[in-house]
Amino acid sequence: EWAEARGADIISSSVGYIDMDAGSLRSYDWTWMSGDSTLITKAANMGVSRGLVIVNSAGNEGSNSQHNTLGAPSDGDSVIAVGAVTSSKTRAGFSSVGPTTKGRIKPDLMAMGFNVKTATSVNQTGYEISQGTSFSCPLVAGMCAQILSAHPDWTPAQVRLALIRTADRANNPDNQYGYGIANVLSAIHYEFSADTEIVIPTEFVLHQNHPNPFNPGTVIRYDVLEAGKVKIEIYNSLGQKVRTVLNENRPALANQTAAWDGKDERGKSVASGVYFYRMTTKGFSKTKKMLLLR
Repeated sequence: EWAEARGADIISSSVGYIDMDAGSLRSYDWTWMSGDSTLITKAANMGVSRGLVIVNSAGNEGSNSQHNTLGAPSDGDSVIAVGAVTSSKTRAGFSSVGPTTKGRIKPDLMAMGFNVKTATSVNQTGYEISQGTSFSCPLVAGMCAQILSAHPDWTPAQVRLALIRTADRANNPDNQYGYGIANVLSAIHYEFSADTEIVIPTEFVLHQNHPNPFNPGTVIRYDVLEAGKVKIEIYNSLGQKVRTVLNENRPALANQTAAWDGKDERGKSVASGVYFYRMTTKGFSKTKKMLLLR
């Protein structure tokens, strides 16, 4: 509220609340990373609703095959969470991973955060080599500033959408890289056409996944007519549930996405074959077929 009231457009943050100091009222762990549970995440989402673009470091907790390693508020539904890559465009081993406990893809984007040349705190003229998502995050925040300079009328949602739609893994996102390495020039030139414009749809729709066939992951697009709880589940050809990829409250909005990385609830890769994905929400249920080819 303080920043927004003073005309801020963008916040670049490296905070990541997980374990608290002894004596704190509460301590967070990965189970809190739902996108809207911790106080700092709620505050960040509120900031976005008031017009702030909020970019946050994903965290430096590495990878865990069983659950996310995020730190609040990078889990925020409306927050742009940024992970770190090396100069060879591979994920830095320390970079935190998703998804949120409700199945949302995290991080959102990646940027350089390994062996970064930075000013040193030792003296006023020297430099040193540093690493961390605290260095990749401000790079994306700077991109957001460039985008708003070119498109001052864009909302935070449009800035985020332009970045993720033009990142290098936009067609095959996962919870290691998110939608990939951000490309600011492509985002600036991104055009919101009829199928990508942020609009309220006229009906609930479950779209065909893309790519299809796929390996290892795919994206499921859906439209929500009325805000409320949306669940998307994956089933095998025997009708057994393999994974819940989304189970959260979603706004009335077209072209929303959920991703499946081809793994079951235990984090194990499933076999090639035909799978079904089902979307259920109030007054609507739809199932579609997809093909995984290893």
